[in-house]
Amino acid sequence: MVRNSGKRCADLDLKTPSDRTTFETLLQDCDILIDGYRPDALPRLGYGPAQLSAIAAKRGKGIIYVNENCFGYSGEWASRPGWQQIADCVSGVAWGQGLAMGINEPMVPPFPMSDYGTGIMGAIVALQGVYNRAVKGGSWWGGVSLVGYDMFLFKLGMYPDEVWYSPKPPSPINFFLSAICDGTDLKGGYQKGT
Repeated sequence: MVRNSGKRCADLDLKTPSDRTTFETLLQDCDILIDGYRPDALPRLGYGPAQLSAIAAKRGKGIIYVNENCFGYSGEWASRPGWQQIADCVSGVAWGQGLAMGINEPMVPPFPMSDYGTGIMGAIVALQGVYNRAVKGGSWWGGVSLVGYDMFLFKLGMYPDEVWYSPKPPSPINFFLSAICDGTDLKGGYQKGT
């Protein structure tokens, strides 16, 4: 499978007339638009789901609009910016990672599972939109969020204690000690975590 096959990217400033014209030209041939901004960002510029549906109706083919953000679409944090590490800390995933590492403090997971998982959920939303457009017609909107994906992980449940605390295979290096090191704010070195 080739990643990004058929994908077109553009660096546009939708606050300028010329780039808005370019964007609207691209929309004439667009099947799926993936929006990674806060829920109100593109609608404020005139390109939310309702506006894109109107553009799609004029061209005679629906647009699938997928929005991915940090905190979801309702509540007092919906319009806040954020990214994977923030979502993992706010949701409690970092705390669960710390417990899995045998420490009693939060630890941002070294693997960006919520980034990948949310992206996969966004792909599922896009495919469902393509299916709906083919069967029912029209344009379709779907949204996913990093915190929403993290909450989905928690609903799956935690591993039982015998999995968490089973003996780890020996390693020539102290993997868990190195993983607990904390030093992203240091210049040129690592600082052992507490």
